[in-house]
Amino acid sequence: MRKDGDYVHKGLKSGKVSRNAHKIVVAERVVLNFVQRMSGIATLTKILFYINGRCCYPARILETKKTATGLRLPKVLIGAAGGIVNAIKSVDAHLKQKNLEMDVKVETRTLEEVKEVLEYVSGSKTRLTRIMLDNMVVYR
Repeated sequence: MRKDGDYVHKGLKSGKVSRNAHKIVVAERVVLNFVQRMSGIATLTKILFYINGRCCYPARILETKKTATGLRLPKVLIGAAGGIVNAIKSVDAHLKQKNLEMDVKVETRTLEEVKEVLEYVSGSKTRLTRIMLDNMVVYR
């Protein structure tokens, strides 16, 4: 039995399926796509966590996947807000005006956006709790 985070290797058997052949074929593609996606996320997360052979302490990777479409809280579109920092400011102002207490997460697409967000949060009071890296390409 494997645990979350265990290393797996090519050829490792992770389960056995027995059922009517038609039902296996129908479910096979969905299950394979799901497993491949989660494996890819896990591999990229490990690479990001141990860049250059060192752990990225004190940074922590808190999330590696999004919730399913339709289950997310509404988003503020960056383009409509005039940039990522303006989007965060708008959300913070809305939460304050409505007296709402909730954590805010932001998706960044580039390292420049990450820098902008870090500059903003270092000098202001915000409900932002997480910066997520969305579809970033890591070059070595």
